[in-house]
Formats: sequence, C-alpha cells, structure tokens
Amino acid sequence: MANAEDILVCTIIEKTGKEICGFCQLDKIDTPTPYIGIDMRDGYMGKGYAQEAVRLLIDYASKHYGVDYFIWKADKDNYASRHIAEKLGGQLIAEKTALPQSVIDFGKANGTLTDDDIRYVCVYRIEKSCAI
Repeated sequence: MANAEDILVCTIIEKTGKEICGFCQLDKIDTPTPYIGIDMRDGYMGKGYAQEAVRLLIDYASKHYGVDYFIWKADKDNYASRHIAEKLGGQLIAEKTALPQSVIDFGKANGTLTDDDIRYVCVYRIEKSCAI
C-alpha cells in the first residue's frame, strides 16, 4: 500500500501464486467523497479479485478517513468496470462526456471532432456500507 498526500494506492496480489493482479486506488482521500478506481492485468479479470480488493479498500477507507460515500467513474463502454460498481451497490448518478463541453464545441467547430469521437463516462455513487 502506498499513500501520497491525497491518494492511496494498493497492490492486488493473488494469494496462491503471489502474482500482482492489478491495483486499486482512492483519489482525493482528503474529501468526504473520494474517487475509487481499479486497474487489473489481463488474465486476472473476471475472477472476482477486483471486487474483493475494492471492498477491502472501501472498508479500510471507511474506518480511517472521513468518507460519506465513494465516487466510481467508468467509461460507458467499459462494462466490466460498470459491473463491479453495480455489484458494490453503486447507483448511477450521472452520465457525461469525458471532455469538457468547451473542448467538444471547439473540436466540432473546427471539424476535428465528430459525435462518434465523443466518449461518455458513467459516474456511480457507492455507499461505504457496501463493504460490510
């Protein structure tokens, strides 16, 4: 586990083989609504490691930081990440563009950006009680 000023990063290690499976992190831990994220290596996805690691991280953060709830962001097309958020009881609170509207407007006005180029992000609220 590594802890910087406002970020907490944890390595996910497989119990049997002691291989690094990925990382989970909290960003903006100095706020009541930190962002939670996960990055799994190929070959370790779909085995429940990510969900277990995030539950442990949420439990730890709920006990050691002044957390009201957690924010989870996932690319709209990243169904695996969205599935984890939903399995943790996450409620979809917003769906928005990954780019600021001013950048989108500028790109469209200059012909360098089309509707097909715009990515969307789903934002979830995850209660700290999900770790129980």
